[in-house]
Amino acid sequence: MKKALNTLNHNQALKFILTFVVFFILFNSANKFFNSVYSPHSKYYNSFFAENLNYIQAIRSTLIICSATILQWLGYTMLYTKTQLLAIGGVPCNINYGCLGLGVLSFWTAFIIAFPKPIKQKIKFFIIGLSSIFILNISRMVLLVVTTVNSPADVKKINYHHDLFNIIVYVILFAMIYFWINNTQHQAPNKPSDT
Repeated sequence: MKKALNTLNHNQALKFILTFVVFFILFNSANKFFNSVYSPHSKYYNSFFAENLNYIQAIRSTLIICSATILQWLGYTMLYTKTQLLAIGGVPCNINYGCLGLGVLSFWTAFIIAFPKPIKQKIKFFIIGLSSIFILNISRMVLLVVTTVNSPADVKKINYHHDLFNIIVYVILFAMIYFWINNTQHQAPNKPSDT
């Protein structure tokens, strides 16, 4: 019986890893492909998709508007475009594809799909993780704009903010995953022993 359980656990682990890798590559590649479909200078550009189905710009605009709103609440006079965020007296912050956190979102979505949990728990955990990533990204943009106003000379020194953001988000996501997995193990029903 133990051998059968070990084989089952090994097969489940292998299925999880393969599912995760396949979905991560699929989502990450799809995001990059659609970014090229939406970019006018790309050979894959499609004006219909760019004007009507541009989810990447929707994410960018949401991040920019939410960041600008918070900064206005903090007393900053804000200007923004489809791709830039500027506080009067600061330096414009360009919000490019790499700023959107789509790689992290691809990781999170692939993990949620691959991990064996009931669908209700997956949906709940997906929303919690997505919200966390979104809030952290807005916080990063707010801090960046505040830095451009209060310490413009230091702006060039903080080019590592993408890497720092990714590290912080992955640490938080891995902590969430750790607690989610441990919560699963504590809630698992006791199986009768094979004696």
